[in-house]
Amino acid sequence: MRCSAILSGEPSALNIFLVKLPATFVHKDFRQDNLAFFPETMELIAFDWQMAGYAPLTMDLCWFMGSLAEQLDQHEAYYQYYQRRLSTYLGDRFDPNLWRSMLEVGCLVEVILKGSWHAFFAVTSEDESFRAIMRRSVNSYNDIVRKGLVWL
Repeated sequence: MRCSAILSGEPSALNIFLVKLPATFVHKDFRQDNLAFFPETMELIAFDWQMAGYAPLTMDLCWFMGSLAEQLDQHEAYYQYYQRRLSTYLGDRFDPNLWRSMLEVGCLVEVILKGSWHAFFAVTSEDESFRAIMRRSVNSYNDIVRKGLVWL
């Protein structure tokens, strides 16, 4: 029931879930193309902030990981690393019971936001290697959607 509501354009179940999660300031377009690293000073600078706002922290994590289409098989290792670092940073404030739901719904949102573009480019791009990358990302979306919808 809720799944069909979301897919038909009724996002209330998703919104109700998202507002219950711990949130922070997020970039909302966090990906390699919007980062500059300066090795001489060890500075990492993010730019392109026009979509920034307040949301669950996994939104940026999933968006960033979704931009690494060529490394799809390594996502779980990156997510586990991020979880360990976040747990260390937050200490007692980190709720491990929320982690999996935050991650899987964050990835669901990433698919909702960029999935149609990936499908479009998987078919229309003139660059065959880019089409292949987009096809791989689209092929991974069914599993991501199933995992995210469980929580709604």
